[in-house]
Amino acid sequence: PRRPKITHTRTASSSPTVDDVPMWPAEASGPVNSTDPAARRKGNGAARRPLQPPPPPPPPATATPHVVRGDGAQASHANRQDDGGAPAPPPPDPGVARVIEQSGWPQEIFDDPKKMPRIVNTREEFLEELLFGNHLNDVVVFPGGLSAFGLDDSIPTYMTASVRESGSVREFLQKLPAEKRAELKARLYYTERTESDEWDLDTETQLKTTVDGTQLASLDDKTQELEKRPEIPDRHMYLAELRKLEKYRHPVSNEWVKTAVDRDLKDVVPETHRMMMPYWDVWDEGVFVGGAFSGSPLHVDQVSWSNIGKNFIGYKLMALWAYGPPSFDMLDENLRMMFVNRKNGPQMDVLRSACKVVIARPGDLFLFSGANPHTVMCMGDGLSLTAYESFVNLNHAHAEAFAGTRGPDHFQECWADLTDVEDIFDDSIDAVEDALEYADRNPVAPRFTTALQKCIGTLATDSQFERWRSLRGKRRRKQSP
Repeated sequence: PRRPKITHTRTASSSPTVDDVPMWPAEASGPVNSTDPAARRKGNGAARRPLQPPPPPPPPATATPHVVRGDGAQASHANRQDDGGAPAPPPPDPGVARVIEQSGWPQEIFDDPKKMPRIVNTREEFLEELLFGNHLNDVVVFPGGLSAFGLDDSIPTYMTASVRESGSVREFLQKLPAEKRAELKARLYYTERTESDEWDLDTETQLKTTVDGTQLASLDDKTQELEKRPEIPDRHMYLAELRKLEKYRHPVSNEWVKTAVDRDLKDVVPETHRMMMPYWDVWDEGVFVGGAFSGSPLHVDQVSWSNIGKNFIGYKLMALWAYGPPSFDMLDENLRMMFVNRKNGPQMDVLRSACKVVIARPGDLFLFSGANPHTVMCMGDGLSLTAYESFVNLNHAHAEAFAGTRGPDHFQECWADLTDVEDIFDDSIDAVEDALEYADRNPVAPRFTTALQKCIGTLATDSQFERWRSLRGKRRRKQSP
């Protein structure tokens, strides 16, 4: 996602079993119920308690579940640690070979085992990676994960139908019902080719205003403006962060949101995973639509969180580079680059330096850290549709990266505004406090509280996190009557 996103109150379901892995809608509890610590605190005006680690849990009675591999090699289906009930490996997808050929990216970067993602094949494995795993400098892919979590129909039908029936973003916008366009907003980018080479791209442009400077607020406004400006090229046009224009109560979680998605992964995971996450945003979760060779150019997310990619339609090609200063020189030379020119040797050499190269197929779920430099490009014959949720899990590496937002390991040209970061840290503090209270009141497995204790230790000792915590208190005192 291109911009930071602000989360709001999280809800706890009334399910009595907190360590199951139910399918939606078993955990969809509807309105906020009284077990939600945030709702209780905001309802009765209770004072905030200090951010302190929970007491150390007793030693676990069983061995720790499978250890996350760190070598980056693709997981072998033969080495899965399931009980024999895991689905069979997905059949070969001829579309993948077509995507590689179409992209023009060097074949060897797809064949290098060190650049391949880690593959998980069950919901349990994916949930393990989601809450506890370290995917910094890595990508975790769950083939068919949307179907496994019951999310394959979670994008509104009017939107998916328009994507499948359209050959360009312009046509997609025209096919959307006008009343729906009026309720939505998005960022619309386009990029023209340079005169020197048909494959070199010029500067990316965002359509924000009419020719006379009037702001274009809704998606309907931008669609009408496109109709007046046929000179804007369809190729490389990309629709980013598509969401509702106004907030509304989500029908599953009852939270205030702007997401255009009917339900999210956050809505269907076990309650413990949802409530123990230090940060999980679906307030204005973004939907992204584009055709071949469009996408997000090389960048680092403005906040050092992680992302859940949900690839509904088409193929997405991703390259990811090492976190932090080792990639700063590369970013200095290539920030905002779209790697579309197979004839450009330096561009291809930069791709060869990526630590991961991934093809997301229709129906795949994938995890990666936005703190890593990355680029994402749509591929295939039709349009691609992908949605993202931002989160920070209980792994200390991701807590450190998150707390390091706007720090020395975060590329400065990609920093979010300080006020946005302060708000996001506010939300994270709320989430951690909710997790502490939830752990006090529910039979949470010891490994959850152990991981939370380590995560809090990482966040609470980071100087920048402490500074934003103090700013939060000052700001609230000024707002108090």
